[in-house]
Amino acid sequence: MHNKCRDGVLASSLSKKQKDQCVMCRTKYPGSAEETVEQLRPWVEKGKAWAQVMLGRKYALGEGVDQSYQTARELFELSATQGNVEAQYALGLLFVQGQGVEKSFETAREFWMKSAERGHENALKNLQMLDKQEGRTTPSFTPPKRCSLCDTPETPTHKINDCPCFGAQYCNAKCQTSQWKMHKKEHRRLCKEMNLKNTEGEMKDEVVEEVEEIEEVEEEQEETVTTAVQEEEEEDVCPVCIEPLQKDSYKFVRYACCGKGIHIWCDEGIKVSSLSHAQKTSCPLCRTKHTVIGSAEDIEQVLRWVEKGKAWAQTMLGQMYNNGDGVDQSDQRAKELFELAASQGNASAQFALGLMYHKGLGVDQNYERAAEYYEAAARQGHASAQYNLGLLYGKGQGVEQSIERAREWWMKSAEQGQESAIANLQMLDEEEGRTTPSFIPKPFECASCYRPHDPSEHKLNACNGCHRVYYCGRECQVKHWKRKINGHKKRCNKKAK
Repeated sequence: MHNKCRDGVLASSLSKKQKDQCVMCRTKYPGSAEETVEQLRPWVEKGKAWAQVMLGRKYALGEGVDQSYQTARELFELSATQGNVEAQYALGLLFVQGQGVEKSFETAREFWMKSAERGHENALKNLQMLDKQEGRTTPSFTPPKRCSLCDTPETPTHKINDCPCFGAQYCNAKCQTSQWKMHKKEHRRLCKEMNLKNTEGEMKDEVVEEVEEIEEVEEEQEETVTTAVQEEEEEDVCPVCIEPLQKDSYKFVRYACCGKGIHIWCDEGIKVSSLSHAQKTSCPLCRTKHTVIGSAEDIEQVLRWVEKGKAWAQTMLGQMYNNGDGVDQSDQRAKELFELAASQGNASAQFALGLMYHKGLGVDQNYERAAEYYEAAARQGHASAQYNLGLLYGKGQGVEQSIERAREWWMKSAEQGQESAIANLQMLDEEEGRTTPSFIPKPFECASCYRPHDPSEHKLNACNGCHRVYYCGRECQVKHWKRKINGHKKRCNKKAK
């Protein structure tokens, strides 16, 4: 969290006990370097770059662990290969001081160059210091211009344009317009100060050199869906249990106030805890009071994230337009938002677009397009997309009919506990006269709260009626049985006991 936000917490009216706990997951802050190291290790095991560089610093300084420049270097390198600028900067320090490595100013320069290219100020200062020591008259590195909105650097093929006030730079008019609310006051001040023409009324015409060409490329990209390689968002992790969130967005809770996702079972745990009513009715991560879904406050919160280009927010707002929750129902607007999120690799948005083309919802029915979007989401592990893609293969809609391909996708979906996929595999077995089931349901996750099966800590039990789905206990089973949409009552082939 930002230092200013942390300072705000410390200056707030929260109790000392609350101030001594993480404001996001309520874990007590570590009281020693050893405790800090123990908290970092699970994140390092998950391959998180920020944790690798933090633990690397502990080894470099010998804080909470036996001092080891070699281990520090290994951790920094793991983080640096993921593009972490702090790790790249730290590696440069090791090489310039010869700590755990053979001293090399050139290797240090290489790492600092990478870090400086991403805007690391200390790396830039150190490069300037090396230039001075070596007597260079021409700087070895000049930081590229960067877009004031998306931070994209200027390259030979990507020009960054100055705003007429020279107080900001942008990739194109789209980026400039998106940041206008934040830049407007400074723009007016600079124009007045330098006696420049105030061109705020001509926002869309200020940096248009490449806009028409960019829009043409974007239109061409919208015509096809790349399923082989998708640009994925950074993996979301629940801040309470630090386990990854599922790809199917309905399987976890997303708070629009802070943008964090939390597992349903972790959220339920907060509700039955000893927290006060005020705490239970506010976001457990940022403490913002809960808003009613679809309310003006809720939509305003989502819109802030949409303006930042967050794919999950684009998907969430798209669903609001799709269902008419707090906004006028609009399939066209929903489609536009889903496309923005899908282009960033958001599996839920890809699935939503596949469903629109599959059912002809707001678009002309197009099974081929549906199959493309389904496959893009299915390859990321979206269970519902895997099931629906299997349906298309089974019927030969938009793809060449193939029962084997249908079976393959249903198997992937069934392995994630998708009830309909399990039922279809059983049906195929009956039609083909198989005496041995091709798939035997095993506990994967609770069909109600989606908590994963863990034989040692959280064992799930099968439904007594159909043995297709599993539950944490009777409470989850009853909730799933009574659920209006996709409830188990209509799907179970025998009334559960």
